[in-house]
Amino acid sequence: MTCEREVVVFVAAAAAAYLVGSVNFAVIAGRLAGAGDPRGAGSGNAGANNLLRTAGWRVALLVLALDFARAAGVVLGARFVGPEELASLVVLPLLLGNLYPCFHGFRGGKGVAAVTGAFLAVDPIIPLLAGPVFLAVVGLFRRVSAGSMLMICSYPALAFLLGAPSDTVAVAGTCALAILFTHRANIRRLARGEEPRISVGNTRSANKEGA
Repeated sequence: MTCEREVVVFVAAAAAAYLVGSVNFAVIAGRLAGAGDPRGAGSGNAGANNLLRTAGWRVALLVLALDFARAAGVVLGARFVGPEELASLVVLPLLLGNLYPCFHGFRGGKGVAAVTGAFLAVDPIIPLLAGPVFLAVVGLFRRVSAGSMLMICSYPALAFLLGAPSDTVAVAGTCALAILFTHRANIRRLARGEEPRISVGNTRSANKEGA
């Protein structure tokens, strides 16, 4: 592949990843389910966790599956059309689209499902090893936001320890910083001891939590 064609492929893949990431399934599913825009209820976050409170577990589970599949599909598509490093680099515009979707007023989710689904295709060992971190934190402290942040923040360390390519480690680190940024309000509440805990069978206690 010539240098000029490689640049074209990178730019086209990045643009496509952003546009695909800008399709927010939580907003669409919430409206189709008659629950309205999830950004106007609960935590105000356009993600599966908030959709669980506003539209129920079936709709939330469907959206989570779609988020995972969409993210993995973008990575696999990039691997098919371009050089190997494109598969990891394309995660960044995909995440940008999820956070700031051009189709939904640039107000999206917090990126956890997008990053998780993407890395299931980039290097599935990383999210599989990080998954227990999420489960342990949520199980012990019942705070989804804390579990989500610690899970994604473990990605760069795991990528480095597993000997992943430098571009994968760098993308994982960038994603971790982005997730910390999107959870800045949660971090402030955690520091003050005000972050609500999830309660099995009672979603109202988690109305302000937005992982």
